[in-house]
Amino acid sequence: MGNLNFILNKDNYLEGNISQIKNHKRIFEMVMPEEDDESISLLNTLFENKIYQVAIQISDNLFMETVEEDLRKYKIEYTVFNANKGKKNRYFILKPSNSNQIPYIIDIIYKVSVVNEVCIVCLGKPTSITFQQLPSNKLEELIKKEYWIPCCELVENSCCAFLSLDGAQITFAENEYELFKDFIF
Repeated sequence: MGNLNFILNKDNYLEGNISQIKNHKRIFEMVMPEEDDESISLLNTLFENKIYQVAIQISDNLFMETVEEDLRKYKIEYTVFNANKGKKNRYFILKPSNSNQIPYIIDIIYKVSVVNEVCIVCLGKPTSITFQQLPSNKLEELIKKEYWIPCCELVENSCCAFLSLDGAQITFAENEYELFKDFIF
């Protein structure tokens, strides 16, 4: 796969919504290329034939309709998690069934990350994505209803990837995942 510049997160600490990943052994980070085409090419290399499932948050209704149309067009299996029927807390769970679907899924992953929506990419062995309700106070409940976040428990030879900072950085939480087997720290 060439020389990838991963940085080991020595604190082994996950921030924000990605803190819901359980059973990770190590965390790696990598700065993404500045050019969109290079970033998408890198994602294709990293994720090629390795995506088990993806959870993406889509708040924009127009973007959501476009995504749903394309998911049906490319025959990508998906379910929607929308516990409180709110547009700000709606997730699509995608499961590719063949390698021809991966480039489209990667394109969506990148577009979603650039607008700072939540996106979790599960790689390697099957890992289930569940949802956990965040505790809130009464005022928050009145304003934005319930808020749910995706959670994942890694098994051996699995990994979750997250793009953050407008698509500028990718973080991997892994459990003996093959991509990192030769990484010496």
